[in-house]
Amino acid sequence: MEKVALSMLSGAFGALVGNPFDVALIRRQASISNNKNQYRSTWHAFKSIVQNEGVLDLWRGLNITVWRVIFINLGQLAGKDIIGDHLK
Repeated sequence: MEKVALSMLSGAFGALVGNPFDVALIRRQASISNNKNQYRSTWHAFKSIVQNEGVLDLWRGLNITVWRVIFINLGQLAGKDIIGDHLK
């Protein structure tokens, strides 16, 4: 249970830290695919999002991202470790 809890916690923390980068990446990709290309760089995307929408919008969609990463980590970290322990 300790491995399961730690893998879930690390996934949640990773999602919390990484979500702003995910938002900036998705915004840049959408901007390019719509032929608008309104962001010069990732840092410009961060600055524009904060100025136009507020700093909390960097964590838009955090709920679903946290759960997605929790289950990915649970399967990869804890799952592989537990299976590996049983195969020894």
